[in-house]
Amino acid sequence: MKEPQAFPTAGFDKERGVVPYTEGMTLRDWFAGQALAGLCSQSFTVPTHSVNDVVARGCYRVADSMMYEREHRNDTEEAAKHD
Repeated sequence: MKEPQAFPTAGFDKERGVVPYTEGMTLRDWFAGQALAGLCSQSFTVPTHSVNDVVARGCYRVADSMMYEREHRNDTEEAAKHD
């Protein structure tokens, strides 16, 4: 299954007269960025490179959890519609 995109866009290219499509970042990347923004908003400081790696992995773990819950919620809502 293709990973959902956070900000797909279409625009008009004046030179070519076509409407190009870009997928934008993945929803997982956007969720991870939001987790990082939340940490930074709390005056969270990252003093070393090794800590940066830990923080990045942690943000993606949060994103993965959000993706799982999002998919699980959709499954639960779909099942409830058929009850």
